[in-house]
Amino acid sequence: MVEFVIHPGFVKTGTTFFQENIIPNIKNTKSIGKPYQDENKTQIEIKKIIYSKKNFSNQKISKISKEILNEINKKKLKRIILSDEAFLDSEFYNPKNNFNNLEKLILQISKKNKLKIRFVITVRNQPNIIISRFAYLYPKFKKKYYTFENYININININKKSYFFQSLKYYEFYRYLKKRFKCEVILLPVELLENNKKKYIAVLKHLFGQDIKYNKIEFFKKNVNSKNLNFYLKKGNYWHDYYIFLNSLKKNFPLKYLKIIPFRSKIKKFLYKKIKYNKTPNFIKHSNNSYKKIYNFYKSDNKKLYGRIKINYL
Repeated sequence: MVEFVIHPGFVKTGTTFFQENIIPNIKNTKSIGKPYQDENKTQIEIKKIIYSKKNFSNQKISKISKEILNEINKKKLKRIILSDEAFLDSEFYNPKNNFNNLEKLILQISKKNKLKIRFVITVRNQPNIIISRFAYLYPKFKKKYYTFENYININININKKSYFFQSLKYYEFYRYLKKRFKCEVILLPVELLENNKKKYIAVLKHLFGQDIKYNKIEFFKKNVNSKNLNFYLKKGNYWHDYYIFLNSLKKNFPLKYLKIIPFRSKIKKFLYKKIKYNKTPNFIKHSNNSYKKIYNFYKSDNKKLYGRIKINYL
């Protein structure tokens, strides 16, 4: 039996720390997600699936599963791990198709090798993850939502459900994963990484046992995007502004003509690599009203979560 560990996010929950400091120090493990390496063909194919927004054919998934199985048999691996917070990022990608593709991949691998599925979901209290997300994507959000309060009001509107806001109902999401994938689900709060490293390590030991080189892990979590609950707004660089300009052209040109532009997909990939969001001295913080709205939106779900798996940091 081989373990298949899936770490699909969430964004702004210590995912980079997990990818750069934990995953490289796990023995007998093959990473098929972040940190990506250009020479790793399997990683390149997995990245294409997550970032493409498409529902891939069984034939395409089968080809990738064969590559993974070859690695498992060749190196006698104990586990494979897929980590990429873009998996759940509904602002830029397609989480629903990502889950469909993942299900196909699990099915294909399971035909040849029995799998134990484990999801690791890095989480954070909802008021802070939401304001942090808004501040980071401010260059994208400012024209659509104008203010943080407006962003909250629109996305918690019962008639217009936001995938991101709904997925942060951790108990519902926990149950969804358990039901769909018949798997173990571990929630790993960034608050533990920041405030209680012993408990963070205890979760890692439950996951990976003695397969982690604990002495190699550099336990630091420097938060450069906020200070004293002030969240710094980001500003897009030149390439971001250029991308916004190109997007604005869509209003004036029929889609069928845009699709025939030479190297369209390569231009898009080039711009995605060049776009950066830089920190500005401007910041936002929760008002009593904004914090209370988010807290109340998740209050019922958080109580169920605590009652089921004894998590009380939310």
